[in-house]
Amino acid sequence: MSNLVLAQSHEAASENGALFIKLFSADEYKNHDENFAIAQDKRGVMYFGNFGGILEYDGVNWRTIITTTQTKVSSLFYSRSGTMYVGARDEFGYLYPDKSGKLLFKSLANTINSSIGEISRIIEYKNQIYFISNKKIFILKNNKIKSISLSEQTRSVYSLDDKLALVQKNNAIVFLDKLSLKLSEQINTGLKDIVDIIPISSTTNLLFTEDSGIYKQSENSVSLFNCAATTLLTNSAVTSVYSYNKNTIAVWSAKKGLLLMNNDGSITKLSNSKEKIENSRVNSIFKDKDSNLWLALDNGLAQLSINSPISQFLASTNNFGSINGIIRYKGKLCLATNKGLFYLENSRFIPVNGINIGCWGLLQVNGNLLVASSNGVYLLSSLVSAPQRVNKEYSFCLVQGKINSNKVYVGNRDGLALITFTNNTTTYQQLEKYDANITNIFCDDTGDIWMESITRGIYRYSPTSGETNNYHYTSPNGELTRVGNHILQSDQGIILYNAKGVFQYNQPVNAFLPSPFLTEKNTKTNFSNKNWYGLISKDRYNNYWVTRGDDKNISYYKRTGTLFKKDTNRFLPLADVSIRTIHTDTNRIVWFGGSEELIRFDLAFKEKNAGPYQAFIRKITSGDSVLFNGYSVTGSLVDKSLDPDGDVVFNSQINDLKFDFSAASYAPNDKLQFQYYLDGFDSDWSDWTNQTTKEYTNLSPGSYTFYVKAKNIYGLESTDSSFSFTVKTPLYERWWAIIFYVLLGGFLLVTLIRWRLEKANRERQQLENLIKERTEEIVDQKLELEHQSEELAAKNDQLEKIDLIVQSINAEVDFSNLFQTILAKFSVIRNMDNGSFLIYDKVSDTFKFKALRGIQDLSAFESIELTLSQAKERYLAQSEEVYEDIFYKNNFQFTPLNNPIDNLNTPKSLLTITIKNEGTIEAFILLENISRSYAFDQRDISMLRNLKEHLIAAYIKTRLLENLENTLNDLKNTQGELIRQEKLASVGQLTKGIVDRILNPLNYVNNFSQSSDDLIDEIIEIIEKQKDTLPADTCEDLVVELKMLKNNQEKIQEHSNSTTRILKDMQKLLREKSKDFLETDLNSFIESKARTALQESKVNYKDFSVNLTLNLERNPIRTKLLPYEFGQVVQNLVSNACYTLFEKSKHTPGFAPEVLIETKTVKDHVLVRFRDNGKGIPQQEIEKIFSPFFTTKPTSKGTGLGLFMVKDIIETHKGKVEIISREGEFTELLVTLPTINTL
Repeated sequence: MSNLVLAQSHEAASENGALFIKLFSADEYKNHDENFAIAQDKRGVMYFGNFGGILEYDGVNWRTIITTTQTKVSSLFYSRSGTMYVGARDEFGYLYPDKSGKLLFKSLANTINSSIGEISRIIEYKNQIYFISNKKIFILKNNKIKSISLSEQTRSVYSLDDKLALVQKNNAIVFLDKLSLKLSEQINTGLKDIVDIIPISSTTNLLFTEDSGIYKQSENSVSLFNCAATTLLTNSAVTSVYSYNKNTIAVWSAKKGLLLMNNDGSITKLSNSKEKIENSRVNSIFKDKDSNLWLALDNGLAQLSINSPISQFLASTNNFGSINGIIRYKGKLCLATNKGLFYLENSRFIPVNGINIGCWGLLQVNGNLLVASSNGVYLLSSLVSAPQRVNKEYSFCLVQGKINSNKVYVGNRDGLALITFTNNTTTYQQLEKYDANITNIFCDDTGDIWMESITRGIYRYSPTSGETNNYHYTSPNGELTRVGNHILQSDQGIILYNAKGVFQYNQPVNAFLPSPFLTEKNTKTNFSNKNWYGLISKDRYNNYWVTRGDDKNISYYKRTGTLFKKDTNRFLPLADVSIRTIHTDTNRIVWFGGSEELIRFDLAFKEKNAGPYQAFIRKITSGDSVLFNGYSVTGSLVDKSLDPDGDVVFNSQINDLKFDFSAASYAPNDKLQFQYYLDGFDSDWSDWTNQTTKEYTNLSPGSYTFYVKAKNIYGLESTDSSFSFTVKTPLYERWWAIIFYVLLGGFLLVTLIRWRLEKANRERQQLENLIKERTEEIVDQKLELEHQSEELAAKNDQLEKIDLIVQSINAEVDFSNLFQTILAKFSVIRNMDNGSFLIYDKVSDTFKFKALRGIQDLSAFESIELTLSQAKERYLAQSEEVYEDIFYKNNFQFTPLNNPIDNLNTPKSLLTITIKNEGTIEAFILLENISRSYAFDQRDISMLRNLKEHLIAAYIKTRLLENLENTLNDLKNTQGELIRQEKLASVGQLTKGIVDRILNPLNYVNNFSQSSDDLIDEIIEIIEKQKDTLPADTCEDLVVELKMLKNNQEKIQEHSNSTTRILKDMQKLLREKSKDFLETDLNSFIESKARTALQESKVNYKDFSVNLTLNLERNPIRTKLLPYEFGQVVQNLVSNACYTLFEKSKHTPGFAPEVLIETKTVKDHVLVRFRDNGKGIPQQEIEKIFSPFFTTKPTSKGTGLGLFMVKDIIETHKGKVEIISREGEFTELLVTLPTINTL
């Protein structure tokens, strides 16, 4: 038995709390929730099989290594050779580092053509690696893979010492020899829920089941393993089992939590770890090299600190609140909490009935339990008996008198009280009133009562004299503070401790004096302990438990003679827990009560020292370049130049380096700190810090070594990692470069002097030439000025013409007259024979002639339409763009268009001006000369360039005026339409009222008609019974008349029902439509409504089956709908389809009725097609099909309002509906709706 755990009885194990658990969620490791496998390499780095790949955790950072097919990773195995093997769904392989030290996955399944299955287990046996699925076993040996198929009945496979155990679907277990993989033996178990098989000897295996307990298999026999573990695990939902060591097995149960058991079935540890892992399945268990347990969960990962004397009960889980006192009463651990009194039983805290208010103090007296609470003191003779209330005053603490044990002193809200036990009765009296809350109390050896208050210092009461002394902060020695004074009866006397330090009561001077109490070494007599303690508690061996002034950081002072040996390290995982009370129990168990939890500490626990751990350099980067990615081992594939154990030389440009580091320490509540040092740059190691990166910039050329080491929560330092490198000296700083710089400088100086002399001679010659050139320039400038004066006169003339043209076109406000005005004014352009104006017509999407000059009458060309491409081909192709939007072409032929435009003479010269609005051509101005080429010169083109912007402005202005006029006309029409619709709404409201008024009488007609029908049946039945007493003719006449009356009643009911349907459809039609359009996926909406409508139609057409085919677009189609109204559209169309299919099936043998609904996106609209292969609609009825009250059904079946409402609802959605039908073959309705982008 390993010394990792202590043997405990089941009863003792039931007092174990939950182990320290660290949970890792998917948000932390940034991958899928569910995990399946766990492994650890020799460096201490953890690996986890996840749905998204292999997770790598080094104690600080998480990384994900993806597999080739990115499937579920179900098994991991670290071999003796140092290779991490990976098993996944239909894939297996191993991890290897690339040249940068980055771990990658290498698949071994590339050459396997057959199905692999899920690799659930990987084992190593005699230098062979077995990858095992429920279909095959793949064996890797000498870099070659062979496979062996398993029986199709195999459900799961387990690895034993030298055998493989295959659990079959028929609950039999087949054993194969690992080396030969041949059948060794087979047994029938009858067990359906085997979770794992663990060998405990060479001939015996334990079979763990989910709910049936544990079974022992030896040779060919299987029997129930009668032991404590089987009793506990039966019906406990076991999900995972792990061989912790050769004598111990770890079992996880969804109902019991973690169980450690010996091979003989005895329980060694039972932990309520399920408190923190509630509602989560444990898929795998793994023990790391420090004996921590890791759990692969279906919603994360968990680390359990098995190698720890600490367990805990959470207040949130047990609902006991903050703990104020702890005591063991009649074998049960009891807690006084602010939510009442609780006791521990079967790993759960049970509230004591009748005491569910704040409890502060506990005391056991004469076999009874006294409880000080906010509702007074209660007396219990047992934990299940009804409590007896002794007093009603708010009470805090209790102490039994040492002189008279039948007296119990009570510290309450007012002062000091006394409870006296006489025979079986109790009496209560208030002794002293201090106007202070007495929160702690004890009795010294003389019988005096010492009390501490919150704000009024310390009180001492003498039962003999009845006198009270008050020691407070205003006393001469000033040893007390205003608040936070605490007293203790130690083995060295009365101790006072507060924020000022520790003091001891001195009887002769009746005062507290500074004390060296709790010192660890011999000191001078005047030495005083100035530490601030929050709580000091003495155990039965005069050892002391102490917390810091903030109630945190537990220390254990163990007495060694007159001194103490302080132990802090073992309690560092509890450093951040606030401790309110401490109780030392039997068997060296100590209980710590806090505000949020109860902690159990086992002093007898032989804690296994954590092994040495390694600090890692996980990444080295320079800027955006990664130089090293974290994996470096002897013999790895890492390039030596990037191996941190090697000597790396960097170019001078790589002098900014960033180091990322971590350490594989997994201590409970670990808080890793790091220390680093760059030899050659830093003068000493850095301070300990929790940062995991260090960056160095602008490193000078030279040799460096970077060191890093870690320290865990216990203060244990790791082995350090180092990285040596050299930054090269840049070329420009080497000795030969400096000599080159000197020589180059001398050469440049000589060259500069010679160049300066030559430059002076050239400047003199240039000056002479310049004077000569300037003289010639003055003469040329004179001639140029005369020429420019002539041109200026011509331009003034041109500007006057342009001004006249601009005034004319700006004065024109009529759009149609503008073009003729422009052409008329263009007559000032020389050599223009003909002119025309082509304008874009939005209705026909073509260009039409709007004005002509010098050609035939405009009426002969108004019908001519040119597309944009035709106009560009005719007027812009093969032309030169002389200025922006002004084109010039000469000597060309137009391509015939087979319309009257071909009758025009082809010009020799053509000037084309394009009028653009927001980049789109809206008009062409054409100026032609039909007699000669190149008839237009630069002056003509310049005039057009100056006029172009004015032409565009005039065009846009008149277009806007025309649009404004059209808008005003549309507004007038809209106003008229609104008035008409308002009148229609009034009529609709009136109609709705009439419908409501008619429906009620119709209901009466229908109801009374049915009643009359029943009465007629009863009268006929009576006549039939009395026909012997009536004349035969009379009887027969009555029956005939009554049956005629019955037929009339049926006609009344039929037409009444038809009228009711019409009126209800009118109600739907007149109902105010919803205004809240909701964004919806049209595909899923139509599918849901269509299936519902088809199901409802089956009520009317029993034993009639319709095949509904949905051909919906694969991608969601987002649009906005009125859900109720559009649902009516789908229901009406499907209902109509079912009716026509049913009617056709009556007359068509072998008919296969089908309804097809199809959606298709066309640009920014969606087309919905409803098609049935029914009897169709006659062509003459299609035009009337959407008219109100028109129906192709009989009066008893239809109202004629269904398709009318469909059309109205679709138009409300800004859509349209069309119908296509062929009589006797099909009917198809096409609904067009805008998508959400259009809306």
